[in-house]
Amino acid sequence: MQDARDEGLVGSGTAMSVLRRRIARLADVPTTVLLLGETGTGKSQVARMLHARSKRSSEPFIVADCAALAPSLVESELFGSEPGAFTGAHKLRRGRAELAGRGTLLLEEVAELSPRLQAKLLRLLQERRFERLGGARALPFEARVVAATHVDLEAAVRAGRFREDLFYRLDVARITLPALRDRFEDLPELIDALGARIAQRLDRESPRFADDFVAAAAAHPWPGNVRELANAIERALVLQAGGAVLTAHHLDLRRPLRAGVTGGNPAHEAEAIVRALRDAGGNVAGAARRLGLPRTTLRRRIERLGLDPMGPRDANAPGRDFSG
Repeated sequence: MQDARDEGLVGSGTAMSVLRRRIARLADVPTTVLLLGETGTGKSQVARMLHARSKRSSEPFIVADCAALAPSLVESELFGSEPGAFTGAHKLRRGRAELAGRGTLLLEEVAELSPRLQAKLLRLLQERRFERLGGARALPFEARVVAATHVDLEAAVRAGRFREDLFYRLDVARITLPALRDRFEDLPELIDALGARIAQRLDRESPRFADDFVAAAAAHPWPGNVRELANAIERALVLQAGGAVLTAHHLDLRRPLRAGVTGGNPAHEAEAIVRALRDAGGNVAGAARRLGLPRTTLRRRIERLGLDPMGPRDANAPGRDFSG
């Protein structure tokens, strides 16, 4: 039976039926799983479902967001640290690999790991052991690993940005989540489910959606997938003038994010970042908001792509602020 709380997995179409069968097949095996799919397709939700339906369900489910963690903290966050390992490390700190125990460790946006951390993750998967930062004793690693990314990892391997041996270690069993535009037959069901959930959170009556609301939604590409759709429905509910029926008039769609920033094409990604920085007047935080990325992720991608944030400047142009 489908749980309405799994908003990213609502739908009775072919793509979602295939996805549910894949989850059921992989839930109760210890195999490492690689989750691929665009931003907003529900990768973390699938990881939680894999854990909840496994024999490990009573064990911890630990998330490590490789994009959100500051580069200087990723290693200690993943593997922990001993007292004195670095300035400010006054007591033993257990990392997420250790906290996961015999449960599940979800590595979100695994493509954002630095080459050094990629090597350490490879060792973790190969040898099933690790050391805390500043420690000398090897500790066993017993958790199941689920890795997720919106990046085309095969393209990243070809470009030399991701280790090939690590890719094969992660890509034992693969689940690719469909984009919303590839399963528009689910839109009516998905809109109703999201509307009911959001209305409950806002302490409002569940809305009804007119046919033209659904038609307008079907005409939009939804680059942000289910997450973007949920935000659009919430805006419609918040701004609703009155009545319980939402029409196309209430669907306030934002301009789609620039293509390329979430793909595996470095040239397109670089172009999208440069344009976003230009639009934001050189402010990294503003550019990150335009691209729908955490600021730390954008800074890392600027460095990875070898971009010069200051870029070529017009002699008469005002100074730019790259302090965001």
